[in-house]
Parts: sequence; C-alpha cells; structure tokens
Amino acid sequence: MQLLARFVDKILFATLFIASLQIPVLFDHYRQYLAGFYEATRQQVAQLDALAAQYGFASTDSLITHLSENSDPIVRQDAQAKAQLLRTLTDTEKGLAILQHGNYFQRVGYIFSPRRSATLSQVLENFTPALPLTINSVIYSLLLALLLNSLLLAPFWGCKTAYAWHKQRKQRLRIS
Repeated sequence: MQLLARFVDKILFATLFIASLQIPVLFDHYRQYLAGFYEATRQQVAQLDALAAQYGFASTDSLITHLSENSDPIVRQDAQAKAQLLRTLTDTEKGLAILQHGNYFQRVGYIFSPRRSATLSQVLENFTPALPLTINSVIYSLLLALLLNSLLLAPFWGCKTAYAWHKQRKQRLRIS
C-alpha cells in the first residue's frame, strides 16, 4: 500500500512540475500576443494624433473632448470609442511592463486575472507546450510544483498521522 502511495505521489509531482513548466512559456506567448495588440493600438492612436494635429487641436484628448461635445449622437459615440482606445493603449502598456519586468508572481497575477480571461482564452488557443530556457523559470516551476504537491497531499498526511496516533493510543490502552 505504501509503495502505491509513493508511486502516486511521484506521478502527481511529475505532472505538477510539467504543468508548472508551462507557465513561463505562457508568459512569453501572452507577452507576444499583447505586443502585437499594443502595436496595432498604438498605430490607431498615432492616426488620431495626426488627425488632431491636422485640425489644430493641442492634443488627442482635446480632439476627443471637442467631439464629445458635439450635438450629433454618432459623433459623441465615436468620441467615447476614441477615449476607450486611449485607455486600452495605456492598459496594454502597463501589462507589457509587468510581463517584461515584473516578477513571477506579478506575471501570474496579471495573466490569470479574471478581467483578462478573454485575452487568456485567445492566447491559449494558439498555445503550444514547450520547455522554458531560463534557470529562473525552471526553479520557480520546481518550487511551485513542490508547493502544490504539498498542499494537495497535506490532507492525506494528516489522515495518516491521525491514524498512526490513534493506533498507538489504542496499543497503549491495551498495555495498561
């Protein structure tokens, strides 16, 4: 029985380690996806900047303010879309900074945030498993696998310890 338990523990750890090795690879895929999205958004904002300059506005924000004050509802709605585009560019810049310079846990928090579940789904559609090439990625993955393995097996260790304690107590009562 103990041999089977050790075998299951080793299989579980190996599975967790292989799965946790995919997280740094997912970071790279997500960063590449976000970089492409950022570039496309930046080009749209550059066009807005050029449009604002062409019509004598001090900035894109002043162009958007002018459009949002227009009496035509479609122009106001277009102004809201342009303002959303600027916010998207800012959010994407922050996300790229986290994915490029953040630590492991900041990256995990960013990618697996519920707000970004749609983006994560799109990235996962094109995800291909691989092995990370940096020592830090392997070490973080190993530590994560050890932690998850310990957390998953802790209830079984507790039951085993409680059973052993109960068995010893029962033997002591027989002796006395």
